[in-house]
Amino acid sequence: MGSQIARRVKRQFGDESGVQVTNDDVIMWLNDAMREAVIQNSGINLKRKFVPSTAGEAFYSLPDPTNVAAVHSIQFRHMNDEAYEALQFMTPAQLDEFFPDWHTGYSHNTQAGTPAFYATDSSSKFKVYPVPDTTDGLGFSVLYNSFF
Repeated sequence: MGSQIARRVKRQFGDESGVQVTNDDVIMWLNDAMREAVIQNSGINLKRKFVPSTAGEAFYSLPDPTNVAAVHSIQFRHMNDEAYEALQFMTPAQLDEFFPDWHTGYSHNTQAGTPAFYATDSSSKFKVYPVPDTTDGLGFSVLYNSFF
């Protein structure tokens, strides 16, 4: 879809050969527009993917990280339960204030149990606190707004 839009935009600019306006330029503009659309309407272009949880692990990769405009929510299920529980988003500063040991070590926290909070440290990772005390192939359910 993005390449079709890029062709139409380049045709409109009179640059079908892509000398001044490349497909990457158009995709970048589309993604900027998507970010703005997400700010205006958080329900736009939602996707849900599952991320395995690992006992003792704090850091996880977002599904398809180059396609994530914004994380809408992250849920966790404990020990293959049917139901997922929503994790509460906190900034790293909030986690520092309320849970000073949340960032102990690089990938492991000192607290293990059922995750209740998450923070994003980049556009490609999220970190949970406390760390899971179990491993589950479908441990986290990530709902996010996707780019084009």
